[in-house]
Amino acid sequence: MYADYLCLQVIDGNQYQPGPPGGGGVLGYTPVNVFYRTIKNFVIDLTAIPSTSEATGLHWPTAQATSLQNLVFKMSDRAGTLHQGVFIEGGSGGYMGDLVFYGGRYGAVFGNQQFTARNLTFYNAVTAINQIWDWGWTYQGININNCTTGIDMSGLDQNGAQAVGSVTVLDSTITNTGTFIKTAWKQGSKPDTGGSLIIENIDLRNVGVAVQGPSSAYLPGGTRNIPTYRQGHCYTPGGGNPDDVSGTFLSFPRPSSLLRSDKKYYYRSKPQYENLPVSSFVSIRASGAIGDGITDDVAIINTVLKNAAAAGKVVFFDAGHYRVTTTVYVPPGSRIVGEAFSVITGWGSFFENISAPQPVVKVGNSGETGNVEWSDMIVSTHGPMKGAILIRKFDECCQRFYR
Repeated sequence: MYADYLCLQVIDGNQYQPGPPGGGGVLGYTPVNVFYRTIKNFVIDLTAIPSTSEATGLHWPTAQATSLQNLVFKMSDRAGTLHQGVFIEGGSGGYMGDLVFYGGRYGAVFGNQQFTARNLTFYNAVTAINQIWDWGWTYQGININNCTTGIDMSGLDQNGAQAVGSVTVLDSTITNTGTFIKTAWKQGSKPDTGGSLIIENIDLRNVGVAVQGPSSAYLPGGTRNIPTYRQGHCYTPGGGNPDDVSGTFLSFPRPSSLLRSDKKYYYRSKPQYENLPVSSFVSIRASGAIGDGITDDVAIINTVLKNAAAAGKVVFFDAGHYRVTTTVYVPPGSRIVGEAFSVITGWGSFFENISAPQPVVKVGNSGETGNVEWSDMIVSTHGPMKGAILIRKFDECCQRFYR
């Protein structure tokens, strides 16, 4: 079904194996079972490959706890280019953010149950996003520039039904693009749940058509803001038959506490700390923690976190399983980052009392204020711990957790 997209990959997150079915082989791992994978901080450059050769930057059929972060894809933008940045044909993701695509027949080809995608930027692609299928995708802060088509969700399955379930696009800007969204939806389309589209707060700048249906334009383009638009099979609260709808809707109020100065929903990219010198980091293992899943590391962890927060340093958790038998306390002002697979694991009688549950990690104490940045780590237990609360934070302590 996806033979048109299969080609050379610079990075292959799930390699096809030879043999049937379909004569094209099968993926090495069932995509919905591929967990805990991250690719970040790369520039993937295809421009040395002839534009007439099919080439993919990243093949990524994956599922939960996977992410793509801070990547740049460089592809040919010559007429007839066959390059594509990301190809996903299966799975159950996932998150991606801070990706930039230059050129390509497709900036990205997305087919997966669900993903959250934020801050994706496209330049000079034929089609920025080819949404070949999904259950539900959410795009926030998408920027599409000088493309023929922004998002193509018009694909049909082998039975002629809509392959895309739902797409939501928020707070995005489309510039010098022929068609923002191309859809297969029309009155009476099947399945009823297919082709659902919600867009909210979209800035168009010299766009030919905002939403293009199979035979006509549903929403004109131009240079303007689209506050809201919906299409699909709409549930009617309080009873009544669902109806096919196409048009504006009353959007949810946006609390000011959730917004940036431009009235878009607030977001912040995961910190990379790339501008800090090595002297600004403290290795938890170099400080005496073992991380072997057996040794109790809680005392060393708590001492390092306390001292690092006071000194304004970043605590680096080297890859490992750090067993703790009492609570890890994260003070305000902490900055913590893990390595490839860094886990704080609660274990022992302290976490066994279901009537008096205890946190494995506690962020701040009542009455304390401040910020916490914490990324690329896992909090778990060693087997069932009936009285374990994985993370407890106090409302006064403003935390930022990053996947």
